[in-house]
Amino acid sequence: MRKKKYFMKLLVMYLAIILSYTAIVAGYVFYMNREMIQLEIANRHQLFIKQNSDRIDSVLSTANNTLSAILAEESIIRYATDEETDYYSIIKANQSLSKYQSAYSVIGFDIAVTKLSDNMVITATHTTDVSGYFSNLNLPETSIASIKSAFSQSGYSGTYFVLRSVVEDASDGIEYLTIVRREKVGNQDIYIFLTFNEKILLPKLSDEQQEAFIILKKDSIVAMQSSIDDDAEKPFMTGTNLYSVTNLEKDYIKIGEEKHSFEYIDSIAMDWRYVYLTGSQQELDEKIRALVINCLWLAAFLAFTGALIVYYITQRAYRPIANIVRLFSNMSTNAEQDEMKFITDTATEINKANEKLRKALQNSKITFKIKLLREILVGILPEEDASQLEQYDLSYLHDANSVVICEFSNYKDLNENFSRSAIQNIQAQILVIFREQLSQHFRCEVFEIDYKRFLLIINETEQALIKKIITGIIIYIETNFDISLIAAIGQQSHTLLEIQRSYNSAIQIIEQVPCTCRNMTVTLEDLKQQEDEKYYYPHELEGELINYIIVGKAAEAKALIQNILDQNLKERQLTPDALSSFKFAIASTARRIIQKIDKSEDDFFDSGKLIYLELKMCEDSDQLERLILNMFNELTEKAKLESEHADASIASNMLDYIHGHYNIDISLSDIAEHFNLSQCYLSIQFKNATGYNYKEYLDFYRVKKAKEIMGADKNIKIKDLASSLGYNNANSFIRMFNRYEGMSPGQYSKMNASSAQSAEK
Repeated sequence: MRKKKYFMKLLVMYLAIILSYTAIVAGYVFYMNREMIQLEIANRHQLFIKQNSDRIDSVLSTANNTLSAILAEESIIRYATDEETDYYSIIKANQSLSKYQSAYSVIGFDIAVTKLSDNMVITATHTTDVSGYFSNLNLPETSIASIKSAFSQSGYSGTYFVLRSVVEDASDGIEYLTIVRREKVGNQDIYIFLTFNEKILLPKLSDEQQEAFIILKKDSIVAMQSSIDDDAEKPFMTGTNLYSVTNLEKDYIKIGEEKHSFEYIDSIAMDWRYVYLTGSQQELDEKIRALVINCLWLAAFLAFTGALIVYYITQRAYRPIANIVRLFSNMSTNAEQDEMKFITDTATEINKANEKLRKALQNSKITFKIKLLREILVGILPEEDASQLEQYDLSYLHDANSVVICEFSNYKDLNENFSRSAIQNIQAQILVIFREQLSQHFRCEVFEIDYKRFLLIINETEQALIKKIITGIIIYIETNFDISLIAAIGQQSHTLLEIQRSYNSAIQIIEQVPCTCRNMTVTLEDLKQQEDEKYYYPHELEGELINYIIVGKAAEAKALIQNILDQNLKERQLTPDALSSFKFAIASTARRIIQKIDKSEDDFFDSGKLIYLELKMCEDSDQLERLILNMFNELTEKAKLESEHADASIASNMLDYIHGHYNIDISLSDIAEHFNLSQCYLSIQFKNATGYNYKEYLDFYRVKKAKEIMGADKNIKIKDLASSLGYNNANSFIRMFNRYEGMSPGQYSKMNASSAQSAEK
């Protein structure tokens, strides 16, 4: 025995698995944490620029609203239209500005108004000349000419001009941003100045990393707050560079030797663009380095722990092998034979026995074939089972195929009206029909998936041809069975492995088909085009219409069908295909009504009359509407006559059943099951025919029979009497008898006996 050799093989194999597992876990932890770090940084940056852009836009919107309100002030209008200087108007304008300045002082902007032509600027606190105002803003006098020049090119109302200035005598160099807006009041130009402190307007940046917040107006910088190294940013921080970079599909900007990620948002208040630059690469690198160290520690821990576990597992794993070898050691002819070779030989013998067993199960070939197909559909087919395709004549599955799923669309109704065995019998017949019809055109496989679905694998990928043939089969089935089917054609498959994808797509299609879809066979393309082809005729309305007609509610049925016709022929523009489908749906409804009252079409219409063909031949919507209304009126009248005859027959049958089974414990549900009708329907028809509800009549009839029995047998015990009338409890019988006769059965028996004695005397 070479115990040492095999033990080492086992140990090395387990160690390789542990090391692979350790590498995978550490790599996965690293990858997921790296993604989370990147996502966290990106989300923080996006949140930062979104919050600040919203804040700045809010300030700008408020400022614009304030300007609009100021321009509507009578004092401002009067000041603007005065041809000569009117100090009263100037004072009133100053008061108006002061009012708005106080109202919006929290926002942090100053307002000033001037006509420039009179060389006077009105602010919220004072008046000054134009040069003095510009001097206070630390702007050169040439800015006046720049403003006029810019506005002469921009046009009139609503245009604006942006100025920046630095008040150098402040402790840290306060920067201001001034927006100049020109409005036309009368024949006079009026200029409104909005001045913002950039430190208040722009966000505060972090001192721990390099970042910048810039406001761009096309290719020029309106305002900027930056902590990026000055020497690195000077060659790059120009409006043209920033604007062009934000229009490229890049996720970083290289400034100097560092990469800076950026985010930008276009303003909704001005034609500005907000740009946020940050040295996130440096931050990311630092966090990644820390993550690498943590992952290395994790890998070392897992490797060490795994090695200890592997040694223990190897010892445990070898123990049963040693026991097997020891058990069969007397069978070995070679004392030096490797123990695994010995076990392999033994396994070979076991496999031969299994092969004999497999051959004995060849009679179950169909079951194994379906099992194989199910494995292909769910994608768990082992490689060794793929060779079985030829054995089961399934080699064509390697070629182009389509998977189709058929489903009972009215399974709920079937489950209510038929037993499970009857439904299974119907499904078996349908499978035979599909198999026989499809085999005339394609190579195919047909088998059941579950209680309401079955599957077709068709050796064809032309969906139009498949759809045409399957639709024809479904029409044939629905004509001969009181069921509704819907089929979903999956994507094309060109290899064995793609059959699973085709099956999954068919599942998705059939689960996404809305209840209003009237197509019998649905493809993915049909779902995409449904909005252009659908018509209004939901299943619940069809059920309501059928119920109205069967119970003879002519007015309700007429109103409902008229509403359906108005929706489809007047309010909707149906495509020819949708109109044809609507006609077929109406014809199907008529057939279902006829089937539900157990009649044929010849009983309702002229012999040989085909409802769908007559509807299909109607091209004019008015003619179609009249034909459908007449058809349903005729159905309603004839169904009402049939219903009246059926109702009388049902009530009579119920009376016969009660008279024959009053002596057992029967309920309305028992009678409904006996006649295969609903309890509600039976209750209504019985009430209409007899004037009693079911329970009242049963009690009344049992009282009548009790009196007859007590008259015939004066010594009968109350307990035996109750049992003979179908009561499980004598007290229930006594209460019921007392309710109808005003006395207990015992009192009635005594009274009846006294009357009989008196009559004898």
